[in-house]
Amino acid sequence: MRRYLVIGLTLLANISTATEADTDEVCVNDHRSVTKSIETCRRVLADKNLPLDTEVNASINLIALYTRNGDFELANQMDARLNNQLDKELLTPEQAFNYLRRSGILAYRQGEYAQSLGRFQAAERIAEGEPQQARVFNDLGTVNMAMGQFSDALSAFQSSLKIKQSLNNPISTAVTFNNIGTVYLKMSEWSEAELYFKKAADIYRDNDASSRLSHTNENVAKALFNQSKYLQAIDVLEDSLSYHRESQDRTAMLRVLIHLSEIYLALGDPESAEGHLKLASVIDTELGQNAQSILLKLVMGKFLSKQGEFQQADALLNAGLAAAKTASAPETVNEFYDALIANAEVYHRWQTSAGYLKSKAQFASSQFQQTYDEALARVRTEFEYEQQQQAYEILAQKHQIKALEANDRKHQLIWLTAFSSLALILLMLMIRYQQLKRRTEKQELNSQVELHRSQVNALGVSLDSLQTAMSTLHQAMLVADNHDRVIFANQSCCAMLEMSSEQLDSLELNNLITTENESFWLSLSSDSELDELRFHDIRLNTPVGEKLCQLEVSHVDGTGSVTVIRFMQANDDSLPHATALLSETEFHQLLVDLMVYTVESWEQSTQQSRIELAEQSGIWRVSIDEGRLRTRSLDRYLSIRSLPKKPRWREVLRTGHYVLAECELTKERREELDAKLERVNQHLHARALL
Repeated sequence: MRRYLVIGLTLLANISTATEADTDEVCVNDHRSVTKSIETCRRVLADKNLPLDTEVNASINLIALYTRNGDFELANQMDARLNNQLDKELLTPEQAFNYLRRSGILAYRQGEYAQSLGRFQAAERIAEGEPQQARVFNDLGTVNMAMGQFSDALSAFQSSLKIKQSLNNPISTAVTFNNIGTVYLKMSEWSEAELYFKKAADIYRDNDASSRLSHTNENVAKALFNQSKYLQAIDVLEDSLSYHRESQDRTAMLRVLIHLSEIYLALGDPESAEGHLKLASVIDTELGQNAQSILLKLVMGKFLSKQGEFQQADALLNAGLAAAKTASAPETVNEFYDALIANAEVYHRWQTSAGYLKSKAQFASSQFQQTYDEALARVRTEFEYEQQQQAYEILAQKHQIKALEANDRKHQLIWLTAFSSLALILLMLMIRYQQLKRRTEKQELNSQVELHRSQVNALGVSLDSLQTAMSTLHQAMLVADNHDRVIFANQSCCAMLEMSSEQLDSLELNNLITTENESFWLSLSSDSELDELRFHDIRLNTPVGEKLCQLEVSHVDGTGSVTVIRFMQANDDSLPHATALLSETEFHQLLVDLMVYTVESWEQSTQQSRIELAEQSGIWRVSIDEGRLRTRSLDRYLSIRSLPKKPRWREVLRTGHYVLAECELTKERREELDAKLERVNQHLHARALL
C-alpha cells in the first residue's frame, strides 16, 4: 500500500498526458463531447471524394476518440485500416508518427504492453524535432514502468526530461520529475523518490499550480513514510488534506485520510488512527464503491488486528483481498496477504498463518509466470518488428527502382510541360505555405482558447448533473431553458401533472402555466434574479383538466441560464430553502467595469452588437419588446444603478471568457480584459463568493 496509491495516480496521469491531441483535429469540432466529435469524424470519412491527407488525419483522431471513450473494438478496426496504409507508405512522416503513438496508446489501454512498446519504439525511430521526441520518450517510460522494466523506464524518462528542460516548459518538466520519482518508488529506492518528488513540488509551488502541488506532496509523504520519517510525512499530508478540504475534493480527502491512518498506526497512536479512519469511512460511504475502498479495508483490518479483534480483522482483510484480486492489483494483494499473516501470527493461529503463506506463494508464482509471458511476448514483438522492417526496406528498394523508371519516362515529356509544371509547383507551395502558417497560428492560440472555453464551462452548472440530482428527489421539479421550453421534468413532476416525460419534453411553458397567471409571467420576464420565489394559486393546463397549485421558482447559472420550478400542492406550507449571498458596492462596480469592457471588446472585434453576443454565447436572454430585439438582462449589468442586488457574477465571468476565446483581440485589449477578469476572481476568492 505504501507505493500503490502514488503509482496508480502517476500511471493514470501518464495515460492522460499520452492521449492529448497531436494531430490537426480536422473533425473534432466539440472538445466537450467525445460522442459529438466521433459523429463528426464519421461524417467526414463518409465523403467518398475526401482527400487522402484529410482522411488519414480524421482516422487518427477517430482512433484517439474511440480509445478515450473505451470503444476498443471500433478503435482496433480503424487501427488495422491505418496500419494497411502505413504498410503502403501512404502516410506522411508526421502522420506516421501520430498514428504509431495512437496505436501504442490503444494497445496500452487494453493491457497489451508488449505490442504497445513496439509501436512506441517505431514512433521513436521516425520522431522529428524535440517536441515529438519528448512525447514518445514519455510514452516509452510509461509502458516500461507498467512492464516492470524499471531501468528502461528511467532511461526513457531521463531522455524526455532533458528535452523538456531545454524547451523551458516547467509544468511538463515537473510531470517528468514525478514520473521518475514513481519509478524509484516502485524500485524501493525511497531517498531517490523523495528527491525527485520534491523537485516536482518546488516547480509547482513556483508556478502556483496548487492542485498539482497537493498531489505531489502526497507522493513526497509516501517516500518519507517508507523511510520511517513519520512526523514529516504527517506534516506534508496535513497540508494536502487542508487543500482538498478547501477544494471539496472528497476522493482526494479519502486517499489522504487512509494514508494518515496508516502512519498513525505505525507511530503506535491508535486513537489518532481511529479518528481518521472514521472520517474516511464516512466519505467512502458517501462516494460509494471507489478505487480507495480496497485500501481502506486494508488499513481498517490492520487497525482491528491491533485492537485485538482477530475475527473481524480476518474477515475484513479477506474481503479486501478478494476485491484486490478482482481489481488486478498484485502489490495490494501481497499487502493483504502480509496483513493476514501478521494478524494470524499475533494471535498464534499458526495453521491459519501457514495457509496464508501458501496462498501468497501460489499468487507470487502466478505473477512470476505472467511477468515471464509478458517478457517473452516483448521479445517476440521486437523480433517480428525487425523482420517487418527488413520487409519494408526491400519494398522501399522496389519502390525506388519503379520511381527511377517512371522518372526516365517523365523526362521525355519535360520540354512540353515545363512551364505548366513550374506554375503548378509554385501554386502548391503557396497553398502549403498558407496551410502551415494557419496551422502554426492555430497551434499557438489553441491552448489559450481551450483555457477560456473550459472556464466558460466551469463557471456554469451542468444540465446533466442537475438532471441527475433532481431525478432522485421526491419533490416535483421541472427545468426550463432561457427560451421558456421544458428541457427536463423528474418522475415526481410527471406524476403530479399526470403527464408523461415525452409530453413535457420541449413543451412551451405557457402551454402548461397559462398567461392568466400574471404574477408568475411578470416576474419571469422581468430578468430579475429569482431565488426560491413562491407563487400561490397558480392554474395549470394539463391533459386531465385544470389544476391549482403553488410554484417555487429559481434561476440557476449554467451553460445556458435555466429556470428551476418546484410544483407543490395548493395547501403545501413548507418553507423554501433560505440562502444568503454577500452584496458589496466594490464588487458590483468591478462586475459593471468588466461587463462594459467585455461588450466594447466584442463590438470592436466583431463589428456586431451585444444582441449578437447574447445570441451566439447563449449566456443571456434575448427578448422581443415592441417588435425589437432587446437584451434586458445583459443591459442591467452595464450600469451600477441598474445592476441587480444579487448579480449573476458567473454569467459576467463566462461572457468575458467567451469573448477572449472567440474574438480576435489586440494584444493590449486582451491583456486588459484578462486583468479585469483576474481582479474580479481575486475579489471573489477574498470574499469566499466562489
